[in-house]
Amino acid sequence: MPNECPELLIKESEWFQKKSSGKNWLSPRQQIETFREKANSIFTTYKLQHTCKSHKDFSTNKRNFLFYDYQFHNVLDRHQRIEIIEDSQTLTNWIKAFDTKTKKTGVDIHELLSNITGFLTYFQTEIKYLADNYRHLKDENKSINEAFSLEFAVKSVLNHFRLDDRDVEFLTSKILEDDFSYGLQTDKGTIQRQGFYDTGFRYHDIVDSDEHDTLSKIYMFNFSRTPESFLAGVCSKAMVVGISATAGLYTNIGNYDLEYLKSRLGNSFIRLKEDAIIRLKNAYSEATKGYDQVVIKTEFIGTDSQKEAIKQLEELLRDREAAQALWNDLRHKNTDDDEKSLEFSFGRYVRALTAWKYFLDHPDCHAFLCLFTKFPQPSDPKFDLNILYEYAKLLLDDKKDVIDGSVDDTIFLLRGENFDENKKKLLNELKDNKRRFIISTYQTTGVGQNLQFPIPSNLEPIHINSFPKHSDMDINGIYLDSPTNLLVSIFESNLKDDDFIKYIFQLEFLRENGAFSLNTFKSKLDEAFHRYIGRYKPKRKAEDFISLYNTGAYSLFLNKIIIQAIGRICRTNMKAPTIHILADASIRKHLTRFSIPEDVIPVREYTALLELAGESTKQSEDLIEAQNRASNNSNQSSAHIRRQLKTPWTPKTIKEWQNLREQVLRQPAIAKESECNPNWNSIIYVKLPKAASSYHYLEEYDYSEIQVFFSEKYGKKEVKEVSEETARLSDLMKIDILHKLFLDSGWTTAFPESELMLTPPMFNNIYKGALGEVCGKHIFQSLLNIDLLELDVDEFERFDFKTEQNIYIDFKLWNDRVAVPADELVDNIREKMAIIGAERVFVINILGTSNTPFRPISSFGGKIVEVPYLCKNDKVDNKAINLILKEFHK
Repeated sequence: MPNECPELLIKESEWFQKKSSGKNWLSPRQQIETFREKANSIFTTYKLQHTCKSHKDFSTNKRNFLFYDYQFHNVLDRHQRIEIIEDSQTLTNWIKAFDTKTKKTGVDIHELLSNITGFLTYFQTEIKYLADNYRHLKDENKSINEAFSLEFAVKSVLNHFRLDDRDVEFLTSKILEDDFSYGLQTDKGTIQRQGFYDTGFRYHDIVDSDEHDTLSKIYMFNFSRTPESFLAGVCSKAMVVGISATAGLYTNIGNYDLEYLKSRLGNSFIRLKEDAIIRLKNAYSEATKGYDQVVIKTEFIGTDSQKEAIKQLEELLRDREAAQALWNDLRHKNTDDDEKSLEFSFGRYVRALTAWKYFLDHPDCHAFLCLFTKFPQPSDPKFDLNILYEYAKLLLDDKKDVIDGSVDDTIFLLRGENFDENKKKLLNELKDNKRRFIISTYQTTGVGQNLQFPIPSNLEPIHINSFPKHSDMDINGIYLDSPTNLLVSIFESNLKDDDFIKYIFQLEFLRENGAFSLNTFKSKLDEAFHRYIGRYKPKRKAEDFISLYNTGAYSLFLNKIIIQAIGRICRTNMKAPTIHILADASIRKHLTRFSIPEDVIPVREYTALLELAGESTKQSEDLIEAQNRASNNSNQSSAHIRRQLKTPWTPKTIKEWQNLREQVLRQPAIAKESECNPNWNSIIYVKLPKAASSYHYLEEYDYSEIQVFFSEKYGKKEVKEVSEETARLSDLMKIDILHKLFLDSGWTTAFPESELMLTPPMFNNIYKGALGEVCGKHIFQSLLNIDLLELDVDEFERFDFKTEQNIYIDFKLWNDRVAVPADELVDNIREKMAIIGAERVFVINILGTSNTPFRPISSFGGKIVEVPYLCKNDKVDNKAINLILKEFHK
């Protein structure tokens, strides 16, 4: 690398001094030199891929390991970790998998790659600052007429690191993406930015190949921007108005996640008020009052099995051999398909022919729109147009007078290619009194297309309102096949990279809205990675058998598609006397588990189909989804706590941590969700399905995996409780001096019946800790006259407080069921004492009970003192006060 930077980059301009104010930055020259040194080191480390080799015992193909950063484990075996083991004899670094219970002997590759990723993020941020400075300095040059772009400035700085052109392009793209002007200005390190929508996901792929046989290459796939975060950024900078008939459906796999947008935008997120919705409903009712003269016929068609499908086709054709022949022909042409795929393809033929027969049997149906997920194509083994024509002609044999042309003419394929031309042709034919059976797809016609046609001379439609009559009328028949392509199928023979990535996004979306539990998410993620590398993952656990198509989130998505599809025949105020709605029977279960939100106004045709489906069964599913969402929030908040405690503290993160502590003290439980600052909602709280004073949870691995329960259906599991009692808040508030402190400070003194309560890790690790600290500090300063000081940045969170005499204090909120584990604590305390140079440490439990004996423990030559309680029997205990005063004056 060159020894000196361009003079223009070195210049210490007034702009740069202002920009760097308060950041303790080095000069531009020093920054470049520092970055050179760090970059050389980190990029050399990153080149480990050129000296690493995967252990062949762990793979029968060329892709050896994949692991997903959300879960921090090798997805091929959750109980293994991957290490780099140095072999000095062969000068090779081996990549091997080990059981997590074994002692670490090498370099944890996940930690290594995480450190590299973290540095690259830091590196990109600082390069962006330097580039910003550089372009402003360029712009100060009067001889330059045009503004110097940030892209050129970034590339100019990056080229001082002797990177490959490909690396420069990659880093430039990442820096420009992160600089996107529509980004929310909240620091990504804060707890408010730790959810999936703000962080996205990444995974690593360690691959062997004959093309690089002497090494293994490590690929990282990083998707840090989600549609929700993008939209939140846009909405933070501009007024955005969203208009959609289905916007109120809370399905984040089919809509934006409105709950996330609300939490990110706060008061800037505005939805229609109740009175406005009522006015709109009244207006819609007035605009559709003529529907009382219209008959809407609804019917579900289709079968659950191949045997029933053959029987149905036999009844349609009145020919058993012809029905069996279609099945045999399908099996012959699709020899690579499994039985389930064959049954699906056959069932689609049967449903299409059933809809065709219905069209023939109802001559009043002038135009009939059939929506599938796939077009029939000539000689397509899965949906052959020629076969469809052949069997459609068999059904027409005794009803040739019901259409005015051939089957080929009557069945009209409305395709995407030359769509406008084909649509114009179709509408003209309908206008000319020709009946048409229209086959299209949801992707082609489901959204945004107007298919109304000029009223034929032989039809007399019904005018449904008092508005002027429209010159066009609507199609009066529709068939809705099950839109099975809403989720990516990972069971295709060659799963493409884009589909694999989209599937992971869908899994994350489903996990966010509570569609399934964390264990199910892990199971589906494991299965996806196995499929991606061509392996089969046997189903062993209950969650392995859960289908994404049986989730409430998928049902919402499907209903959205159905509402939009039916909307294609609801465009005018001129209706045929009878409207025919057919739907795939497999859709029915998704309709029965759906209830229309208050701010969604459905068309009459959809409402009729919903009524035919039957009563909603969604209540029990709502409870499960609420528990899943609460568990997800809990795991995210736990991950944030662990991540923060492992990260070096800064004045900024300390301030954020203190803000968090103040928030939990002020509102550990919130009666109404509306009373919570949106910045905290869904981040540190769980939302209860109905107001309550407590809930239960199960935690494993020191709160790294949490399951929340809002009912008593947790079986024999040893659950814990989030409540006022388990926080011992009611006991603390019986002590007058503490009760007054809480009132004066604006902190809650009792848990109300609440819609929001702290997540288990926030409750156990933050709230209970904060209770102990504020109570202990107040007693020390008001009764003992001992000032407690906040810890310095480099010692923050090692203990709670310190004194001017270099004595450190750690307050605890134990109870009789948790004895003070002196032996376990001493080694840890001694280690922390050595690091920060503490003279003495006091570990003080705040509350004792009437059964707690006062037995203080002194160890490490009197340098560690453990006090069993500070308060007892609803008052500050004199024994404790006297002991502490005595010890402090030694």
